Amino acid sequence: MFADTECTSRTCHIPADSRILCYSDGVSEITLADGRQFRWADFKELIGRVTAAPDWALDGLIEEVTALTPSGAFEDDSSLIQLTVD
Repeated sequence: MFADTECTSRTCHIPADSRILCYSDGVSEITLADGRQFRWADFKELIGRVTAAPDWALDGLIEEVTALTPSGAFEDDSSLIQLTVD
């Protein structure tokens, strides 16, 4: 996207039975029903609570986040991707 951007890369071991959640700022930077901005600490707590259940699903996380918004939907472009390592 930007010709002068320099990127670095790293390698790490991901253990079997791991799940990785990738998300965009449209998911974590939402306006709450009371007009306040959702804080990173709130988002981190919500993810921890939802993913603590062994049978959690991405749909449940989406429902939890969108329930906090005035419209019940994301207001910005949003991405949520769950990667499961077998």
